[in-house]
Amino acid sequence: MASEWIKLTDRDNGEPIFVNMTNVLTVQRGNKCSWIWFPTGVSDDSMLEVVETPEQIFEMLKQSRGG
Repeated sequence: MASEWIKLTDRDNGEPIFVNMTNVLTVQRGNKCSWIWFPTGVSDDSMLEVVETPEQIFEMLKQSRGG
């Protein structure tokens, strides 16, 4: 079974962050970051900020799936 987990970089501290993309609602380009939204409501807890672009994120997801 292909993986849905990818390793991204936290915008605030540069630390790696592992994201299960099956839980993501939206990936949006922000100002010098990307926002990854989760279905937990509209709050800071429902969004991650990472340094990768949406295009990079989806390419990583494609690679993790073996594509």
